[in-house]
Amino acid sequence: MYVRYLEETAESGSNEQDGIFQLDFVEMEYGYSTWKLANVKLNKQLLGKGRALNKKQRQWRLRLPFASLVFVRLYLEI
Repeated sequence: MYVRYLEETAESGSNEQDGIFQLDFVEMEYGYSTWKLANVKLNKQLLGKGRALNKKQRQWRLRLPFASLVFVRLYLEI
């Protein structure tokens, strides 16, 4: 999914970030969602031609409160 979110920083307030992520899980009682880097062509292009995501990138998680999500585009393969 394409996700656009606000990232809080101490010096400049909040910056808008985006990326291609996969929803890992949702914590409804705490109001958080956890995302991981999607294993898609666009994310692999940043690494170089023909390279797969390494273990550190596959295990990386982004935990965001629902309020910081600006835009989420859902992609369904039918």
